[in-house]
Amino acid sequence: VASMLALRYTAAGLLDSAFGVGGLAEARFGEDTEGYAVRFQLDGSIVVAGSDWLSPYGSRICLARFDGDGALDESFVSAGAVTTPVGSYAVATTMEYQADGKLLIAGTTFNGWNYDMAVLRYR
Repeated sequence: VASMLALRYTAAGLLDSAFGVGGLAEARFGEDTEGYAVRFQLDGSIVVAGSDWLSPYGSRICLARFDGDGALDESFVSAGAVTTPVGSYAVATTMEYQADGKLLIAGTTFNGWNYDMAVLRYR
């Protein structure tokens, strides 16, 4: 099982022990998880988007939201983390909040012949 990690450092460049466990916050997904985009919210929460690779081939988009103290935000989707299958190989590479608070995710997905743009919107 692979994890998506968020790290927080102090102004002195050390891991912030008040965040997560020893400065590391973790969301567990499948076999090989990679984070590609991060957004901070006004309330101090952190959202990380990326991909969760599956065997033998394929991946799905994954999101995790951490509270300001590094705990998974239980109010976000399903216990702080969610995966969304989109095509064969889905990768979330960027995200942005809309004015209404919804989260827009963009990336790529493989359709069997070539790669297409993938756009998802979460509440």
